[in-house]
Amino acid sequence: MGKKKAKDDKSELVVKNKDAFIRMNFLYQAATMLAGPDKTEEHKLSMFYAANMKRIGKRLVLRISPAVKRTICKYCSSPLIPAVSARVRLSASHDRRLVVTCKYCNRLKRLKLKPEKEAAQEAAVVAAPEKDKDSSAAAADSAAVSG
Repeated sequence: MGKKKAKDDKSELVVKNKDAFIRMNFLYQAATMLAGPDKTEEHKLSMFYAANMKRIGKRLVLRISPAVKRTICKYCSSPLIPAVSARVRLSASHDRRLVVTCKYCNRLKRLKLKPEKEAAQEAAVVAAPEKDKDSSAAAADSAAVSG
C-alpha cells in the first residue's frame, strides 16, 4: 500500500503535450517575425512555420486559440499582419464585420464584431471580480493590522 498524495495543491495544473504547446508557440512567433510585405524566401519560411504549427495541432488534437487562428490565413498559412501581409477594413453593412484580405492568396476572412453594448457589459463583468479581490485583500489587510 502506497501513501496517498495530497490533492490540496491545485495551483499546479497538469497540461498534456506541454512540449507541443511550447513548440507551437515558438513556430507562431517565428512565423510572425519573418512575415514581410513581399513574397520573399523569408515570407515563404514564415508560411511554412505557420503550416507546421497547424499540422502539429491537428496531429496531436490540440486546440489553437481563436486569437491565433484569426492571425493566420486559412488557405495559404500566411501570417495576417495588418498593412504588411493583410488588408483590414470594416464592412458597411448593418451587422458590422471586420474583413481581412490576405495579400498573397486574396482570400477574405470575415470576423463578426460585437455590438458596443455587449462589449461594454463583458468588460464590466471581467473587471468586477478584480474589484472584489482588491476589496477582500484590503479588508484582510486591515483586519490583520487591527488584530
